[in-house]
Amino acid sequence: MLIIRLLVAAKELELIKDIHLRGQWKDNIPLFKLSHALKKVSADTGLQKVIAAIDIKIEVFDQLRGALRIAEVGGSAGLNSGSDLLPIGPIRKAVQKFRQRILARPDYPSASHWKAMIAQMEKYWNKLFADPLTVQTPNGRLQVQLVWSKDSCAISVVEFQESAEALASLDIP
Repeated sequence: MLIIRLLVAAKELELIKDIHLRGQWKDNIPLFKLSHALKKVSADTGLQKVIAAIDIKIEVFDQLRGALRIAEVGGSAGLNSGSDLLPIGPIRKAVQKFRQRILARPDYPSASHWKAMIAQMEKYWNKLFADPLTVQTPNGRLQVQLVWSKDSCAISVVEFQESAEALASLDIP
């Protein structure tokens, strides 16, 4: 984001560098020097390619955040905000669609970063989207389904898995 701000500053500086507030050109020497430096940065083709690549990754990450319904784009809530309970089924379907879009990307076969992301999703899929667990309680059998909350989805998955496995291992009559 800093690079993008520098590029915007370079364009804006071009508009004001010739304005002599006190009528003396010497007052604008620092603006000319800064303008010259920023022109070099904004003309750097390598930098432009990196920015374009980062923009693509930001767009994909925003899609994943939307699928997981966490830290929604444009919202003021971060990962640890809110505590709305969210059903796992629609989230699983949204993440499946997201995964399919990544696999269908034309650059997927040659992009190790997309492959690594898909590999991580596959590695943890069962933990993220576990089927309901049946546990025996003093009141009979109970099915427990993981429900995400916006503030602790990843932590809840781990804690739920561990506590559900511990509950399931108890032989409560």
